[in-house]
Amino acid sequence: MIDYPAHQLGIFEHQSETRAMTNTCHKRWDTRLETVDSFPVISNFRFGAITAPVSFDTGSNGGIAFFKSALALKSISSALTEKGTLTHIGARGESKSKSYVFGAAVGLGPFTLPAGQTVSLHNEEGSTATRIANIGNKLFADMQLKVLLDYPAKTITVFGDCQ
Repeated sequence: MIDYPAHQLGIFEHQSETRAMTNTCHKRWDTRLETVDSFPVISNFRFGAITAPVSFDTGSNGGIAFFKSALALKSISSALTEKGTLTHIGARGESKSKSYVFGAAVGLGPFTLPAGQTVSLHNEEGSTATRIANIGNKLFADMQLKVLLDYPAKTITVFGDCQ
């Protein structure tokens, strides 16, 4: 479990052990844990009025990084306004990419960030069938969420509105 507000990481043998970290949370959302290239995938991430698959990269300090395949979706490409340059630091080292402001709300389950998020565009192709974007730690930290990746049960559980 990654507790973004507390900057803590918990590794548990049983899901029931997470209760101490989540008993003050008022919102919870579950989804199936699937992977693409060993990255967990959230298949129904919201970008404004549409949903699409995204990979969850716990090694990324970024928020949302679109792949080229996202530009084929009119509701994505029309919501991007160029802003400048971003520096990314992840498992593969440091890189730079163009940054954009995304003109629609984004989110998963009951958790939403408003329009105006800074996003980037990677050179990787991606696929509208497998993942159009990569989401990193910044997004979950900005949402003040706690994320449980349960590989044996093949579930992702997201907790929020924690007191």
